[in-house]
Amino acid sequence: MRKVFIYIFGEDTYRKVRRTKLYQLIKHKNLVFLSKSEFTVIRNNKIKCCFCDALEESRKYVALHRKLLKREGPAITIATLSGGYQQPFHKHNLHPEYVLTLGPLALKYYDNGEIKTINLNFGDVLYVPTIVQHTIKNNSSTPVVTIAVKPIVESRIFLSHDNEYKTVPGNIKTLHGNRQKLTYGTTITHEITDDKNFKYIIETIEIASKGTFNLEPNYIKHYSSEEVVISLESPPLEVDDKYTTDILNTGDSLYIKHKLGYRITNTGNSKALLYRVVILESYPFLFLLMTLKTVEI
Repeated sequence: MRKVFIYIFGEDTYRKVRRTKLYQLIKHKNLVFLSKSEFTVIRNNKIKCCFCDALEESRKYVALHRKLLKREGPAITIATLSGGYQQPFHKHNLHPEYVLTLGPLALKYYDNGEIKTINLNFGDVLYVPTIVQHTIKNNSSTPVVTIAVKPIVESRIFLSHDNEYKTVPGNIKTLHGNRQKLTYGTTITHEITDDKNFKYIIETIEIASKGTFNLEPNYIKHYSSEEVVISLESPPLEVDDKYTTDILNTGDSLYIKHKLGYRITNTGNSKALLYRVVILESYPFLFLLMTLKTVEI
């Protein structure tokens, strides 16, 4: 169907259709769009999930965007790879991706016809450019989660006999992030500014038992449009923005609109693991106004 549509209407029209609200709602079940709240918990069982390769890999899609004006997304893909599983070699045509790894994994990719391997550890972020054929293997005997953030949800293209793309230079990079030990736990932060269309902060957060992750309004040095926090392996967490209180269970997602302060408290007896992504946007005129306002004060 996709190939027929592109053949008739062209690639540009296809990309425009993919960015529409209707397509995102039908294809990717954008629950953030459906919810009008600026501080809301999206339950795990409401998030779209699919399985690949006879249940060897499950993938969930969390669409972040509230409105599709001049922005395409972005969206988060949560993939769980079973022990020892290796994805088929594939590529992405439209956008590069940044993949956070939460366990011992190996990335294999073609670099000018040669297969190369990068071993990844907990908290590493992998930059995968477009059209580079690659695969991720779970080196452990237990399931491991990877999380990718991209401008839009994009289907993988599996190619087993495509020499053209196997000979593409593989400019894949591994980012190790900034690790900090804080009073409530540990964070690993990656600031992604290389993408010309979108800028992100990707972060893993470990909250100790009874600890609180607290962000006040205007907490971030950048201008951000929105963020999401996903509970990965956690006891029930209490979340609030001083007006609304809710419970965040494993697999649930918390959506926060720009400039809203919030707290996440680990009420359990074991540590909590969270994934946080902040979507950054650059508005030079707005930065100037903010700077002048700060000087006046």
